[in-house]
Amino acid sequence: MIKAPAIFLSFDDRHIKEWFNALSLFEKYEAKITFYLTHIQLITEEEWEMVGDFKKAGHTIGFHGTNHLDARKFITTMGCQRFISNEILPGIEILRRKGFDDIKNYAYPYGRKDLETKKCLSKHFNTLRTIGFRFYSKDEIKKNLKQIKSTNLARILIVKKDENFKIIAKLAATKSMLFVHMHRMEGKEFRIGEKYLAIEIIERALVVGKKHNVKFLSMRELDVA
Repeated sequence: MIKAPAIFLSFDDRHIKEWFNALSLFEKYEAKITFYLTHIQLITEEEWEMVGDFKKAGHTIGFHGTNHLDARKFITTMGCQRFISNEILPGIEILRRKGFDDIKNYAYPYGRKDLETKKCLSKHFNTLRTIGFRFYSKDEIKKNLKQIKSTNLARILIVKKDENFKIIAKLAATKSMLFVHMHRMEGKEFRIGEKYLAIEIIERALVVGKKHNVKFLSMRELDVA
């Protein structure tokens, strides 16, 4: 059963060491995160050990493409099968060899998608994450697993910074779910940018979430819903 209210927080790309530095923070607040990996072939052995620790801690490993290619552009010009052969299967095979054979969640690079990308990728993943802002109810999320809208957490805080974390209280009041994503966590100073948030800000969100009984869940919760 899907738990609500909830925030599904994910981190994209290959900033593995930065994410690893926050692992104890996520454990402290019982938050489960999804890490969408790309440029799989460039991950070092040290980083693979860290990714293994993410999995052991109950977080979800997702896929962001082997080379972070624009799915919509590629499929439009080259077709679905070639995209799968060139951009999906090579990275998935590396992940499988490293012991990650349960990759069920995909995040579109640049958030670019259309009906053809959905048709193509739905055969390979349980969920497809795109870009957009939406509060989901339990019933809505069950109907929209194949194309979930997620918003950049930093952009919310820039646009609505005067509201601070009131959006979390709204989630609690409406018993809704929100999907948010980030890329990097740099330092502990109070700093906001479109690609990164300071760890201090992430922790503040976790504290407010706990106060309002809003869980931070990974995409695995949707896999078993």
